[in-house]
Amino acid sequence: MLWCIVTIHHSSPHQHPMLTDTQIKNRRDAILLEMQAIRQMVRGHISQQTLIRTGPDGSVQKRGPYFTFQRWIEGRNRSERISKEDLPPLQRAVEGYQQFSKLADEFAELTEILTERSGPLLPSKKNSGPKPSRKNIRKPRPSSKSLSSE
Repeated sequence: MLWCIVTIHHSSPHQHPMLTDTQIKNRRDAILLEMQAIRQMVRGHISQQTLIRTGPDGSVQKRGPYFTFQRWIEGRNRSERISKEDLPPLQRAVEGYQQFSKLADEFAELTEILTERSGPLLPSKKNSGPKPSRKNIRKPRPSSKSLSSE
């Protein structure tokens, strides 16, 4: 298992729905500064692998750990083995992207709150009142007068 650096996650605005518009705007500005401070990022995932083999005599041999870096490139999942020396900077870059994504999600959520508070985005429907059910609509009865021939 890889050890990750724990980052402080800011509380979700839905946990504090009483934030004022000014507080939200200040937090958005702070998010942009935090994003700007991220110096390295790469999209992808680091996995740790250990190979276990049983020898002919029944002995168990462990090899590893080996680290692989996986990411999507041109619509395909690419995987490459990473040396122990290359692991720390790559781990920091992966964590940089994860932090950036969390900040972007929080920024979007705060912006949605401000947008919703600014008023309705969609016009109200013209015929938004209750509609009569089909059972209440009567079909006209055929006229009792027959057509006479002239």
